[in-house]
Amino acid sequence: MSHYDDHYNMTKFNDEYYIALSRNDDRQIRMSINERSKNYLYDGFKLSIGSPLFVEQGYVERDKRLGVTSHRTDIMSGCGSFIMEKTVKDKIAQYVFNGMQLYPSVFIDVNEQWYDNYWYLNIWEDLDCWDRKKSIYDPIDDDWDEDDTMIDQYYLDEQVLNEIPEKQRLIFRMGGESSGYIFMHQKLVDIFQENHFTGIRFFKVSEFTEGDQYQ
Repeated sequence: MSHYDDHYNMTKFNDEYYIALSRNDDRQIRMSINERSKNYLYDGFKLSIGSPLFVEQGYVERDKRLGVTSHRTDIMSGCGSFIMEKTVKDKIAQYVFNGMQLYPSVFIDVNEQWYDNYWYLNIWEDLDCWDRKKSIYDPIDDDWDEDDTMIDQYYLDEQVLNEIPEKQRLIFRMGGESSGYIFMHQKLVDIFQENHFTGIRFFKVSEFTEGDQYQ
């Protein structure tokens, strides 16, 4: 492989992948776990409990204090991931692989109205694929766990990603650092954008610096 090809291979992943985040909008509902599911091991574990994951509208008191009226969207964040309406789930279900699942979810709003057409994107296996030499991040102390590392700019590790078939890495949660961001390939981002699904936005890895999501 030529030097040019090697350079392209190192950089193409940063343009192919996006960080998926909720919209920077106080009116968008943020979800939290409902009392009915408080004992579910949903963070880092496969869900196989036979009943839906119940989530509810979070930050209710804050919204009241600020006079904010929140609204449901096709996709909502919280509980370490996203829930999405069935129309969204049906579009991306084929891209969910080992280490993740789309699990039935019930959303309960502030008026105690139930919506049973949501699905929780549960990712219990992380993929550590950020390049330690090229990413920009805060150094960690010798006694600090690497999972506490805070990254300012990601540079994806081409060696790690090249060893995984593309169809098996179209969605993943970053491992080995503190944010736990969910990364999606351009092929999935196109689906979200072409269908105008609400409640989610994407930052291309090559253009993202920590803090951009708050602007």
